[in-house]
Amino acid sequence: MPYLLPPSLTDTIESPFVVWENLFDEEEYKLIDKITKDLPIQEATIINELKETKDARHSEIKWMNQNQDNHWLYNKISTITNNINDNFYKFNLSGMYEAIQHTTYKPNMHYSWHVDSGVNNRSSIVPRKLSITIQLSDPESYEGGDLEIWTGGKPDIAVRKKGAVVAFPSFRLHRVTPVTKGVRHSLVVWVGGPNFK
Repeated sequence: MPYLLPPSLTDTIESPFVVWENLFDEEEYKLIDKITKDLPIQEATIINELKETKDARHSEIKWMNQNQDNHWLYNKISTITNNINDNFYKFNLSGMYEAIQHTTYKPNMHYSWHVDSGVNNRSSIVPRKLSITIQLSDPESYEGGDLEIWTGGKPDIAVRKKGAVVAFPSFRLHRVTPVTKGVRHSLVVWVGGPNFK
C-alpha cells in the first residue's frame, strides 16, 4: 500500500492559471450565438455510484462538434491555446479531442470542486492536460457563478470579463459557485496529449 502524501498548503507551480482577455469581437459573439442557438441541450450532471446527481454538478451544456460553420472558432481557440502553452506551461499537447462545450448556468446551478483529468476520466481518448474556459457573458448580467481555482491555501477567483480566456492545467482543482441571479454562459475546451512523465 503506497504512503499517501499530505496535500501542500503552498503551491509552487508557476502560473497556476493564465488569463488572456478580449478573445472575440462583437461579430464573433453573434456568430457563436447563431451557431449554438439550435444545438440540443443536455443537462450536465456527473455519475456518482452509477447514479446521476445534481449535488456536485448542475448546468446545461451543448456540444459544438467541429464543422464548416465553426471551423474558425476551433482555429482561434487552438491559436490562443498554443500561445498560452508555449509561453507558460510547455506541456506536450497533441490536440482537442473533444468537442467545444457551450455551458449555461442558471440560478442555483453550479459545479462543485473537481479536476478535469485523472485516472477515472474516460471522456477523452488521450489525457486532458490543459483546460480552457472562455467567458461569454457580461459580468453585470449575473451574480454568483464565479470560476474559482485552487492554488494553495485558498481559491483564487478568475476574471469575469466578457471574452476572457482562463487556462489552467487540467489536474488543478476548480469549481463554479452557484449562480444566484441571471445567467452565465461560457465555452469550455480541453486539450490533450501524451501522459505526463
